[in-house]
Amino acid sequence: MMTNYILKDGAEIHVMNVVNLGNLDAFKRIITHDLKELVEELGTPVKSGFNFKKFIVDTGAFILVTHQKKLIACLTFTVQRIPTKTRGIIDDVVVAEEWRRRGVGKILVERAIMLAREYQCDYVQLTTTKGNVAACKFYEAIGFRNVEGEKPLYRYHD
Repeated sequence: MMTNYILKDGAEIHVMNVVNLGNLDAFKRIITHDLKELVEELGTPVKSGFNFKKFIVDTGAFILVTHQKKLIACLTFTVQRIPTKTRGIIDDVVVAEEWRRRGVGKILVERAIMLAREYQCDYVQLTTTKGNVAACKFYEAIGFRNVEGEKPLYRYHD
């Protein structure tokens, strides 16, 4: 599912949930090259041999944001089902430096929450480091709350 958004500054972006291999094939060049670079831009190396196709088939989804056919942001989303709950997990939220503080991160996370609703998750959680104050403030501003622990854990409940 691809959706177009116009940001407050007039820039047009395109957001796509990559939840099946048909979507993945449409974004094959981005997935195999740009996504790895974008994640590593924040200092998080992609695990050697990581199989993007297997990840999508087995457990997860990517939400990708492009501008003029260039990948500018992404996140990974997984669903964890256990006997007592179904949990949506957001990881690896990455927005290219020049696109930060323009609403792209909020759109990404909102799309993940929509996906969690489709999968009937009881809640959505994510983690960030305590030292990433900007990220902590951002998540709290869009409705997540800090759950005490060694690493901040944020959950969003409808």
